[in-house]
Formats: sequence, C-alpha cells, structure tokens
Amino acid sequence: MSGRSKETKDRARLLLSARLKWLRAERGMTQAALSAASGVSVGQIRKIESGNSDSTMRTVERLSGALGILPSEFLSGFGPALAEAK
Repeated sequence: MSGRSKETKDRARLLLSARLKWLRAERGMTQAALSAASGVSVGQIRKIESGNSDSTMRTVERLSGALGILPSEFLSGFGPALAEAK
C-alpha cells in the first residue's frame, strides 16, 4: 500500500470514529445500548470508535439504523464530529 493510500485509509478511520462517537453521544447512548439496538458487538463498536477497525457497509447500515439516520447521513456531516475529535 502506498503512503498516500495508507494516509487516506487512516483519515477515513479517524472520520468514521469521530462521527460514530459524536452521533452516539448526541443521542445519549452507551456503547452497550448501541450494540443492543444495532446487533453490532460492543467490541466492534469500541474498535470503530478507537479507529482500529475497517467497517463494512453492512455495519454502517446497522449502526445508522440504530441511530435513526440513513447511512448517507452517517457518512456525511463530519464537521461536528471533527470538532469533537480535536
């Protein structure tokens, strides 16, 4: 993998991590509550939120459904998430 590709992948993980944490916190949900609502394991949610996991579209769909948003909304609007991540 080229340095640029790795950098892009790392950036995507950071954005997804920040977005998930922000959306979950905005709704007052714990990782356990999100897990129960989505069917995604707490361990997987922890990995995503720490930036240590690549997520499949299916996982994004399940998390989005549990958060009450469309997958496209999950993958957009990174502005608030990035402000929280800094």
